[in-house]
Amino acid sequence: MNFKEAEDYLYSLTMFGIKLGLEQERELLDRLGAPDRDLRFIHIAGSNGKGSTAAMLAAALRHAGFKTGFYSSPHLISVRERFRINGIAVSEERFAGLVSETVSAVEEMKQAGRCPTYFELTTALAALYFKQEQTQFVLWETGMGGRFDATNVVVPECSVITGISLEHMEYLGDSIDKVAFEKAGIIKDGVPVFINRMDPVAEAVIMRVAEENNAPLHQVPDVWLAADSSFTGWTGQGFRLGSHDIHLELAGRIQVKNAALAVLIMEYLADRFDINMDMLIAGLAYARWPGRLQPMPDGTLLDGAHNPEGAAVLVDAVERNCPDSRFTVIYGGFADKDFREVVRILSAIASRFVFVPVKGGTRQCCSPQELCDLASTTAGIGAEACDDLTHALERTRGEARIICGSLYLAGEALSHFLPDKEITDI
Repeated sequence: MNFKEAEDYLYSLTMFGIKLGLEQERELLDRLGAPDRDLRFIHIAGSNGKGSTAAMLAAALRHAGFKTGFYSSPHLISVRERFRINGIAVSEERFAGLVSETVSAVEEMKQAGRCPTYFELTTALAALYFKQEQTQFVLWETGMGGRFDATNVVVPECSVITGISLEHMEYLGDSIDKVAFEKAGIIKDGVPVFINRMDPVAEAVIMRVAEENNAPLHQVPDVWLAADSSFTGWTGQGFRLGSHDIHLELAGRIQVKNAALAVLIMEYLADRFDINMDMLIAGLAYARWPGRLQPMPDGTLLDGAHNPEGAAVLVDAVERNCPDSRFTVIYGGFADKDFREVVRILSAIASRFVFVPVKGGTRQCCSPQELCDLASTTAGIGAEACDDLTHALERTRGEARIICGSLYLAGEALSHFLPDKEITDI
């Protein structure tokens, strides 16, 4: 099996859709020798910020000398990005080999009427890869939710919840407390849980679930979130958290909040595993997370602001770094997000909109023409619909512009500007 055949086999499983539950994932892993039982996980859930927080922790642990795995989703340009060790995406050859190792188990389950889904198989592939490579820590990012997410079959060293907002409401519920309950499903009996500051309703739910599971709860101190960041454009910032001087190459005020959570977890890991805290802190400077407030070579700013919270973060960063400036905003998103609110928020920094369809995925994307009508009626801002991102880039060449929306769109944009290796390897 070559890489293309392995990729096609994996994508063939998408027809089985999303299944909420852990039984199939547990069976698949057990058929593969239960590789997860020999790994040390840091399990991370949340509506926003989980990828950035995980990337910081991965960089810190790597810098401290630990072989570190990082399982994340979705990917930007290649499925290989979901499986990184010390920042390097799995090779095409190794990926094909891993899929080949699982085919027998998948086919047996399929014949029994329990075919694993795409995400269930990628989760098993990650555990198998990290076990074979003898990783010492694994950053283990949930997919959609928490309680019934395939990643939730593991027993981690600690559980992490970055924040809660309304998302995937058809699966997670139509209120903050319901979504929080689903995310809090990663909390295990007696396993410490780390959370950031968030909606008080969500906090109350998580605290209750932690108490019910006798899970020690650690929350980022308010004073850390008030840290004064010295901002050096889109290429970095420095600030102080407690006794730690932090330098990040990641832009945006939101990264201070993400770093605060990462540092809280690092303090716990340093104490539990006798790790040099100074080495962990120094490692934060090497954290990268493509597609988040990332400047392209021509000055275009790229961000995966796909929901209202993400859009607000983008607007805040732009207003801080480029006060009184307005941009051509190229946007594309999926219809199951609150795109109306996203457009309203983005109008604060938009001189005009250019709307594009989103390629990839099985969800319905927002109609560019309907988005044009929305921008005109709700924001009073001119807008144009384009057939695709390439057309939009041609139409806006030379303009000060921001590309944002779905991470699928971010991945497509990154491929226009950067070589693949700069996207897949972090």
